[in-house]
Amino acid sequence: MKFKTLIRAIALSVAALAGMTVQGQAENLAGIHIGDSLTMVVADLGQPTKSWSADLPGFRNDAWLFGDNNSLQVTTRVFDNKIVCIMSIWGGKSGGKSIALTDFPGLLFGRTTRTQLIDRLGSRGLDFSGPQPPNLPGELASFLNSYEIGAHHPLIVSFMTVARPEVLKFPNVDDYATLGSIALIDSNYANLIWGDMLPPPANYHRLSLGTFQGTETSDTTEIALESADGGGWRLPVTVNQTLTVPFVLDTGAQSIQIPSDVYSVLQRQGKISPEDFRGTTPVVMADGSEHKENCFLIHELKVSDRTISNIRGCVSPAGSDPLLGQAFLERLGGYRVDNQRHVLTLE
Repeated sequence: MKFKTLIRAIALSVAALAGMTVQGQAENLAGIHIGDSLTMVVADLGQPTKSWSADLPGFRNDAWLFGDNNSLQVTTRVFDNKIVCIMSIWGGKSGGKSIALTDFPGLLFGRTTRTQLIDRLGSRGLDFSGPQPPNLPGELASFLNSYEIGAHHPLIVSFMTVARPEVLKFPNVDDYATLGSIALIDSNYANLIWGDMLPPPANYHRLSLGTFQGTETSDTTEIALESADGGGWRLPVTVNQTLTVPFVLDTGAQSIQIPSDVYSVLQRQGKISPEDFRGTTPVVMADGSEHKENCFLIHELKVSDRTISNIRGCVSPAGSDPLLGQAFLERLGGYRVDNQRHVLTLE
C-alpha cells in the first residue's frame, strides 16, 4: 500500500467521517496504544461499524463510527491480532461545532492550520512533496506531515490537513489547510506501506512528548489584568525570553500581533532571525482597505507561569498594540476572563 493509496483513503474518510475528541497522551489515540490487541479494543468499544481487508496482505482494518460522524480506525496484524496503526478522523462537526479537540493539547480539528502545525512542531517533518489533489468532485485536497515520536519503540505520528481545491492556487495555501485527521503508526508498518519513500531513520524529525504539552503546569493560574485604552484588557507577556511588553487580550481575534518597533528590538538582540520568517498574510482594516503583514515564528511566549513554544505571529504597524488572539489562547487549554475581578484564569 503506497503513500497515495493511504492518503487517498484518509482523505475520503475525512470527507465523510470525524475524529475522536478524547484528550490523551501523545503516545496513544483515544486511549488505544500501538501493540494493543484488537480484542481489547472491541471489548471497550463494541463491534466495529465496518471491517475490511487492508491493501497490504496480512493486515485488516476496523472502524467505529460515532456521533456527528466521528470515527476511529485501527489496522491490525492478522497473525497476532496486534494494532499497528490508529487513525482519528474528523468529519466537519462535533457537538454542532465546526471545530473539535484532538488527543494532542493545543491542536484542534477544523481550526489548526498547516502553518500553525509546522510552527508548533518546529519543522515540516517528513513532508511528502506537494498536496494530493482530489480525484472526485467534492473531495478535499490533502497534505501529510509525519514525525517520529517515542523513545523506547519509535512511532510515527502523521497529521493530515485538508483544504478546498480552489485554494491550491494560493501562495499561502498552508494557511487554509486545516487539521482533518491524525494517525499513530508503528514504524515497521510505516516502512511496509511507504517503502522507499521513507528516509533513513536518522533523518526523521523527532518530537519529544513535551512538544504536545500546552503549558508547563496543569495548576490553575490567575493573572491580574489592566484596563486597556479603548476597552479590553492588558497583561504582561515575555517574548523569546527577552522582552516583556503589555499585550492586549483580544478573544475575538485569531492572530498574535507584534508591532514592528518591538519586532526590530527582538531582531537587534538576536532573538529573531531570517529563518523565522513565515510568509505574509492579508489583513483587512476597519476602513475596508487591505494590506499584507509579515509573519514569523515566535520561539516562546510566557504569561505568568505558562509558556507556549513555537507559535506564529504577525508584524503590525509601529506604535500599534501588541495583541494576543485565539491562536495563543487555544494553546493554553481552558481559560476564563473575570471582568468583575479583572482576572484571567488559566486552567
